[in-house]
Amino acid sequence: MNLTAVCAQLQKNPDSLPWSEKVALAARISAGMGRRDKLPASAVLVLGILATDGKWEVRKAVADLLHLVPDTHFHGLAGQLGADDNHYVRTATQKALERRSRSQVTNRRHGRGLKKVESEIERVARTHGTEVAKVVRDQAVRLYEGLVGASVHEMRAVLTAMRSNMDSLLTEAAKGNGEQAAARLGPRLRNSLQFIEQLLADMRLYSQVPAKVRHTELLAGMVQEALTMVQSEFSATGCNTTGIEICLTVPVELALPAFRAQVVLACRNLIKNAHEAILVDDERHGRGSIQIGAAQNGTWLELRVVDNGMGLSEQELSDVRQFIPGKTSKPGGTGFGLPIAQRYVSFHGGTVEIESVDGKGTTVLVRLPLDPNLAV
Repeated sequence: MNLTAVCAQLQKNPDSLPWSEKVALAARISAGMGRRDKLPASAVLVLGILATDGKWEVRKAVADLLHLVPDTHFHGLAGQLGADDNHYVRTATQKALERRSRSQVTNRRHGRGLKKVESEIERVARTHGTEVAKVVRDQAVRLYEGLVGASVHEMRAVLTAMRSNMDSLLTEAAKGNGEQAAARLGPRLRNSLQFIEQLLADMRLYSQVPAKVRHTELLAGMVQEALTMVQSEFSATGCNTTGIEICLTVPVELALPAFRAQVVLACRNLIKNAHEAILVDDERHGRGSIQIGAAQNGTWLELRVVDNGMGLSEQELSDVRQFIPGKTSKPGGTGFGLPIAQRYVSFHGGTVEIESVDGKGTTVLVRLPLDPNLAV
């Protein structure tokens, strides 16, 4: 697309293109707007012309991508489109403003996070010397590279499969077999998209900072909520879990200071793992048992999740005990479930311990402190 030529054409005659092509033009410009400071001047001029178009659909197309416009031109377009006569254009502009604001907050938070890491490494250098600080930095970089590399590897594998399925679907459609191909390949494409969505959601959850505000929560209520979440998720995907017997023995009086959402998600991930350990083993035919129990041990609450599923080999057990995101031995897993659980438990000053026997099952012990001062 020659934006310079298109810009000159529209400057000479704004009505030289049909409105539908103008909407498509805005979409093509949006596809190349990965970085605000790299947007060509001709693209900015084109957006300015489209923002005054007589069709509201064209103006809305500009409003939809407003959050990507460089700062030097953003406020003028935002003010113009925010005062538009059309409700849809104004609404799209408001959403763009909110999205831009969220992006700025996220960027500032990430910036503070990086500064905090650098400050911690400098503190290590002052306390233990530059050589130790260099080892810490190198280890952090290796962990980061492993996390990104594993995630990218998973997404590329899924995208490769999606491309193959999409090519097959288009080929069959061209032959007049579109309906049959859609019935066969559609579920595969949907599952691939769901995996990528889950991976991105898990990455976001793992990167969330610890919550500072905690309230006294009943452990039984959080565990029950987590179990209900797991059963609902499997039901929504058509997976039959009726062959799994659940034994829930969490005393109703047990309570602890907690950020409820994080503890529920941690329990959800552990309970889901227990279900999957049974469901992925063909020899068990979807049948097995999961025991979820808890008790107070001094100043700690101890929660155990025990399954008689496929278990882990010694090497797999060694790997999962490192709680490194992206590593998984389960088909279709993102490798973030257990690391997220461990991260959220550690935010509360607790620990996660894992024991497993290959072919016989796994026991996960979560220890959470009753003293709120032990939490992060």
